[in-house]
Amino acid sequence: MLMGVFMMSISASAQKYVDIARVTFVNTPENVFDSSTAKTRVREIVSDITIPVPLSERTTLVSGFLYENLYAKISPLIDREISAHTIMLKAGLNITHSERLKATYMFIPKLSSDLKRVGEKDFQWGGTAIFKLKKNENFTWQFGGLFNGELFGPFVVPFLGYYYKSPSDKFEMNVLLPASVDMNYAVHPKMNVGGSFVSFVKSFNLHESLYDRNSIYWVKSTNEIFGYLQMNPTKSLLLQARCGYSIARRFSVYENGDRVDLGIMAFKFGDDRQRLNPYFSDGLIFQLRLIYRFHLS
Repeated sequence: MLMGVFMMSISASAQKYVDIARVTFVNTPENVFDSSTAKTRVREIVSDITIPVPLSERTTLVSGFLYENLYAKISPLIDREISAHTIMLKAGLNITHSERLKATYMFIPKLSSDLKRVGEKDFQWGGTAIFKLKKNENFTWQFGGLFNGELFGPFVVPFLGYYYKSPSDKFEMNVLLPASVDMNYAVHPKMNVGGSFVSFVKSFNLHESLYDRNSIYWVKSTNEIFGYLQMNPTKSLLLQARCGYSIARRFSVYENGDRVDLGIMAFKFGDDRQRLNPYFSDGLIFQLRLIYRFHLS
């Protein structure tokens, strides 16, 4: 669900930092396709940059980009990995509406395909609004929503959650359901242990011929639970080693034009699409993440 946009926008007043850059490397063991002996790994590289530029005391311009490269086999009938890409721009404003209420409004156009050719179906358009209501110095409510024009149809996700930082500054929890949960505890000034949950849906246009269809798209839908160890060699540089497991992972291929009327979170209305490929199994996920953090205080 375009997680980089939500978790890296200008933070609530209780959160005294902004993650300017994140680079994530992902790999999995081999996963078996249903009713087959064929296997595939999932490999990803994600680079996410956010640049805040203060315009006034109450307004900050938020810009940046996200690049993702995903590798996996889409079918046991194809003996090679498909490489899909997302290039997403971020443009928006973080506005302090009052002493308690802040909001981030983002426009998020993206190019999402295998980049073998570039056409109209390779582009998607969306936006998000996240509101942050400060309860006290340690607790902030978060709510809002996302809209994106996915290849399977219009997709809407409402959000509700909170950010909490303990008075000792050792424990931190950031919740934005149904998209993400992250919590960590500082066991040492240069070491944190944590856990996280992420859920997302994304679609890629593929210029491939499969099952006698000349125009198809690929949908990645998954829920992932992680535990992680975070090392802080400097105040601004963080290194996370993460181990997790996928739940209800779905890499689905459909013919272009085979759409739903509306998607709201996991619910699809008017969904009579014909899936063209089998699923492969859930399994372990390994991540290595580098973060550059700018401290507002």
